[in-house]
Amino acid sequence: MTDQDIAQAASQFLEWAVDVPPNAVTADVQDHKITLSGHFAWEYQRNAAARAVTYLKGVTQVSKRDLARVAAAVRRHQGNGRGRDAAQR
Repeated sequence: MTDQDIAQAASQFLEWAVDVPPNAVTADVQDHKITLSGHFAWEYQRNAAARAVTYLKGVTQVSKRDLARVAAAVRRHQGNGRGRDAAQR
C-alpha cells in the first residue's frame, strides 16, 4: 500500500467518523506515518480522529500533535447557534 492509498483511505475514514466534525481534520501521510492536523472543539473529537485512522492497513504510526483545540468561547457560540437553529425549525 502506498502513502497515497493510505491518505485516500484516511480521508474517507475521517469523513465517515461520526465524532469528527466535517472538514475539521486532514491526514498527511509520509512513510506510512499519518499526521493529523486541524481544529476541534472537544478532546473526544481529537481522539476519535486518531481512532478512525489508527488501524488502517499499512499505517505504522499516527500523530495527533498538530490538532489544535478551539477556544471555549467559540464552542459556546457554536452550541448556542445549534440550539437556536433547532428552536426555529
